[in-house]
Amino acid sequence: MPFGADAAQRRGDENYNVMVRLKPGVSVQQAQADIDVIAARIREKDKRDRTFGMTVVGLQEQVVGDVRRALLVLLGSVALVLLIACANVANLLLTRAAGREKEVAIRTALGAGGLQIVRQLLTESILLAVVGGAAGLAIAKWTLYMVRTINPGNIPRLEDIEINGAVLAFTFGISVATGVLFGIVPAWRAMKVDLNTTLKSGGRSGQTDGGLRLSRNRLRGLLVAAELAFSLMLLVGAGLLIRSFVRLQSIPPGFATDHVLSMQVWASEAKYQQQKEIIHFYQEIRERIRHLPGVRSEGLVDVLPLSGSVGWGGINVEGYAPPPGQELQADRRFASTDYFRALDIP
Repeated sequence: MPFGADAAQRRGDENYNVMVRLKPGVSVQQAQADIDVIAARIREKDKRDRTFGMTVVGLQEQVVGDVRRALLVLLGSVALVLLIACANVANLLLTRAAGREKEVAIRTALGAGGLQIVRQLLTESILLAVVGGAAGLAIAKWTLYMVRTINPGNIPRLEDIEINGAVLAFTFGISVATGVLFGIVPAWRAMKVDLNTTLKSGGRSGQTDGGLRLSRNRLRGLLVAAELAFSLMLLVGAGLLIRSFVRLQSIPPGFATDHVLSMQVWASEAKYQQQKEIIHFYQEIRERIRHLPGVRSEGLVDVLPLSGSVGWGGINVEGYAPPPGQELQADRRFASTDYFRALDIP
């Protein structure tokens, strides 16, 4: 990459990401140790930035960032909701299978094989799961549209998120798997009915075999207990999340956030090439905003607070001349005088 002739003197320009392909068997920790040695040599040679360092991160972590942990927590919550729904559906299928004992007994007496009956019951369970998966896809598509419309700004690669073939295949696979997993038990229970007793009693669950009824009730109790356990986990997690959010909201950030609006404005390089033209452009914007009804104060800044951006560069202190090679460096911001009044920063 070609740099300017004075690139060696602009040590504060730390705005580049270096891509490295590691050799087989080399871990990120080993690469970080080697990079630390290089950074120490740079600090020894150029003492202007005594905190200079480089961090080695994987490409996936660099792209996803801190959102990965939040997505994993969200995925776990979705999995718990799925388990609750599956346990609820399995309980309903057990109840429905109990009401179809006479049907199963008659079909068995007429020569239907056990595999045929299980196949029918599983087909009904899988069909129910696939319909639920299709409804979930419709909700996901609408939710994705709403998130893109709101555009929170802290979700990386939001524009690349889409419901493609991989998502459809995953949803279909999960739907079929859950349909089989939570439909096999009711189907198996339906096959264990006593043929003679069921036909004589007319299929009324209260007159069927007591052992089978007791076993079925135990299974229902286990499913209900599992639903309660998963629901309690979600409830506790949601409570902790709300508590953390309330505490976070109570921490003063050091500037006012109520009734404050922000926008990003760039001066076109093709139209504004001179420094005076750029300054006049921003001054004109400020003047027009200042006269808008309801505007109390306005200001300009190159980087908003808590945005995560770094504006590292050299600074000069009045009355202090640093030794050659030890010029001062700092994370700096360019702001207008009214900026601090607009955010109520003392």
